[in-house]
Amino acid sequence: MLAGLLLCTSAAADDGNSPNADEGSSFVFELRTFGGVARHRLSNTDESTYRAREVVDFDAVAAGVAARAGFDLSAHVRMGAALSVEQYWRTGKFAVHDAEAFGDEYFQFDDTPRLWSPIALFAEVHPWSDLGAFVGLNLGLGYLPPVAQPRPRTIDAGQYLAGYALELGYGSTRSSRHGWGVFLRYSAWAGGESPLHTDTPEGLTLGEWTLGGRWTFCP
Repeated sequence: MLAGLLLCTSAAADDGNSPNADEGSSFVFELRTFGGVARHRLSNTDESTYRAREVVDFDAVAAGVAARAGFDLSAHVRMGAALSVEQYWRTGKFAVHDAEAFGDEYFQFDDTPRLWSPIALFAEVHPWSDLGAFVGLNLGLGYLPPVAQPRPRTIDAGQYLAGYALELGYGSTRSSRHGWGVFLRYSAWAGGESPLHTDTPEGLTLGEWTLGGRWTFCP
């Protein structure tokens, strides 16, 4: 089922023996595609205690694309910034924790959300300069747009998220100017509606596993 989502590729830049690595930082541009599975947990704010309460969970499949730009600071370290967009589609049934809140006409959510991450920072470590193995850490901010067609009387709003991702991957050697690679990633996001919009904001946490690939270009 995920075969169509797992179209991948990866990348690399000059290694420690290349002229660029010896002279200093070298610019790297990267395109990515990835897909996998995710678990969404939706919550609401209890009006009496103003604490978050779990309302419903659901599983989803995910597919996304991303672009990254950065520099090889050395033969082993790459750092930069990224942007991405990811689409989710619910699979299976809802796991309802609070039936009353779930049925409330004021509780609104989208079970096919699209997550935009306009800014993220990443650091990538290549332990061996002559091999393509790497580990990475990403920190980013995200945004979920409001439901396109809300129900009457709802007060739905966009949600603001923060998240991280851990990666383990392998690709072509960094001495190549054009490379490919694959990676396994676990990422997690958390956030919700702005409290300036409503006194009882809805919240979201999600965790996902994705498999992807990347193409890297070193001008």
